[in-house]
Amino acid sequence: MSMAALLRGNWSFYKRCKRHVDIRMAFCRSMASKTPVGFIGLGNMGTPMARNLLKHGYPVIATDVFPESCKELQDSGAQILGCPAEVAEKADRIITMLPSSPNVIEVYTGPNGILKRIKKGTLLIDSSTIDPAVSREMAVAAEKTGAVYMDAPVSGGVGAASLAKLTFLVGGVEVEFNAAKELLTCMGANVVYCGQVGTGQATKICNNMLLAIGMIGTAETMNLGISCGIITRVVKSSLFSGISGLYMLIYIYTDSLRCLGFQAAINLPYCIAASYLMLQPACKQCKKNVSLAYLRIGR
Repeated sequence: MSMAALLRGNWSFYKRCKRHVDIRMAFCRSMASKTPVGFIGLGNMGTPMARNLLKHGYPVIATDVFPESCKELQDSGAQILGCPAEVAEKADRIITMLPSSPNVIEVYTGPNGILKRIKKGTLLIDSSTIDPAVSREMAVAAEKTGAVYMDAPVSGGVGAASLAKLTFLVGGVEVEFNAAKELLTCMGANVVYCGQVGTGQATKICNNMLLAIGMIGTAETMNLGISCGIITRVVKSSLFSGISGLYMLIYIYTDSLRCLGFQAAINLPYCIAASYLMLQPACKQCKKNVSLAYLRIGR
């Protein structure tokens, strides 16, 4: 047999083997889709997100620091456990949706945290909006246990969560992105890969910064118009009808200025304080502080 014929034979054998392995891996992924998904953090965002996983046929094992928050999801068919560590024992794919960086650190590394009883190979997806540095710390801690951590904060509010129209901004190992996307597409309309761990959070900060700037600008514009003697509805109408009536400004106006109630005297603290809170992760990241006095709350 010639060397060329031998090589052709070996190549044909390799392709048959590769096809068999690909089919086997696809089968394993299909079977994995039927395994339970852990969900930790059942607040205003977490509950509708977990409910959408149930709607797509995923068994959900969940917990929350407040037991009363679990009842709605339990009534929808989820299994409720006592702490994050117990969830980690029963699920090899876990999503967390928590209020802040300290909450994430506690849920992952605390005495009853996920990493205390996690199984090797578990996929961890954190959809909280936190400091990118904390995401990177959690990724390192997870890697030491053989788990994979990805940050996937969301853009969109409670309404988008209920309708499964969230946007997920994902940071992590690229080869794991498709595994995360399988779950995230059940809860959102857009899943964007941003880069390595922490870049999802950084992208969310950019979104929040733009929204905060828009909120402050819109509030200042309303305040200026009214202080100049213009009727509130005229200021509103001009904003909607001119070039400033772009979709983004309409969204910002509707979302951030409903607190004003179209009163004669505009009360800015809500909008400014909300902007301050949204910018906090960015401020920590660049080692600077935003002064509430500078933002002129309660002038």
